[in-house]
Amino acid sequence: MSIHRQSPRSLCLFGLCIVCLLSPFATHPKDQGPHTDLGYSVKHLEQQIKATKSDNALDSEAKKRAIDLYEASLKALKDAENFALQSDIHQETINTAGTQLRGIRKKSNMVASIEHPSKVENYDKIPEKELEQRLLVKQSNLSAWKTQEEELEHELRRQNNRPAEIRREENSAKKKLDEILAELNSLSTSESNSQSNNDYDARKTALQATSKSLKAEIRMLDLESIAHTPRIEILGAQLESVSARINYLQLQIQVIKEALGERRQSDAELFQDELAHALEAAAGKHHVIRESIRKNAQLGNELGRVIDEIDNTETQSKQIDERSKQIVSDYKNAQKKLSLAGLSPALSAILREQRRNLPSTYDFEHDAEILKKKIAEASLQQFQVEDDL
Repeated sequence: MSIHRQSPRSLCLFGLCIVCLLSPFATHPKDQGPHTDLGYSVKHLEQQIKATKSDNALDSEAKKRAIDLYEASLKALKDAENFALQSDIHQETINTAGTQLRGIRKKSNMVASIEHPSKVENYDKIPEKELEQRLLVKQSNLSAWKTQEEELEHELRRQNNRPAEIRREENSAKKKLDEILAELNSLSTSESNSQSNNDYDARKTALQATSKSLKAEIRMLDLESIAHTPRIEILGAQLESVSARINYLQLQIQVIKEALGERRQSDAELFQDELAHALEAAAGKHHVIRESIRKNAQLGNELGRVIDEIDNTETQSKQIDERSKQIVSDYKNAQKKLSLAGLSPALSAILREQRRNLPSTYDFEHDAEILKKKIAEASLQQFQVEDDL
């Protein structure tokens, strides 16, 4: 018995046919038909609406029916164009996901490889005013990056819910498409004879345009479903990159604050030493001189107290920030466990225990507000004391 051996080219063609048949973008089984091809565009419909409005041969009711149907057709065509644009975006995500991920991770690695800020630059040589200006800039940048982090987290949560939404939307669109195609198939010549040509043409146009829109929507949802996994990976990588930048900015801010604190403390101690020598030298001098030096000594003591208060509030603020980071980290870990394993009795017990250990939201916000006020008041007092000195 002889065995027919297929050529490699035949096997490739056969494989290509199978792929096309099984493709998620394969044509809807009822897409083919005499009523589904559109021979007009958005511009054509706009002209048709204009012509219908100026047609004096139509009575007002017939004109309104035709215009409503043509306007519905116009909206459906514009929806189809929008779905096509979204499809291009999803296809672009699929095509470029690997390149995007490599670029984002490269930036993250660059940030992670930067040495500690204290090793990158000697802050002792930078003037105090410049350090204060840098601190303001870094804090502003930190606020902007945190806003971006929140937006990414929100989008990541939204994308995690999209697969179920895509299935619902796609099933709904397919059901509507079946109904539209059935109605198109039932639109026969006998029906066109039983109603005016304007009504028939407008109705047929509306059904065809809606069919085109629904097909474009289904294709867009198919592509979005395929693009979902790479999109999640890209968002996760972007979030990691932003978090790395935030962590480094926080390190820079901490180093600058410590440098400013040490600078101010050193200045205050130096000032106290100079005042002590001045008080010793003022013994036996005119009372006006002694009174001036005594007042300066009081202001110097006040300055030292204000600097200590600023340091204390900064320390408390740092502790609150660390606690806040831990809470956010616990929350993200819990979300990840829930998405992977679901809500088991053991996980429920862990979550309940974590909830009991959470600080009161009111107390947390109240303490943070008090710290902000203390820092602002202490900074103002410092400026006032320095001016008096």
